[in-house]
Amino acid sequence: MTDRIKGLTVVIEPNMRADDCAEIVNAIGLIKGVISVKMHVSDSNHHMAVETARQELVGKIWKALE
Repeated sequence: MTDRIKGLTVVIEPNMRADDCAEIVNAIGLIKGVISVKMHVSDSNHHMAVETARQELVGKIWKALE
């Protein structure tokens, strides 16, 4: 028996303009089985999370190289 999928995640270029992204959203909406497509605005919390994750990864890389 195969797994049942409830959703997909699509990652786009960092900080793409909403008007540039609109064509992608419209195209995904045309695919059979797609119920909704939403844009998520990048904010300061997102930027802080990305930088925190990046710093943790850099720290782990340096530790591994030691």
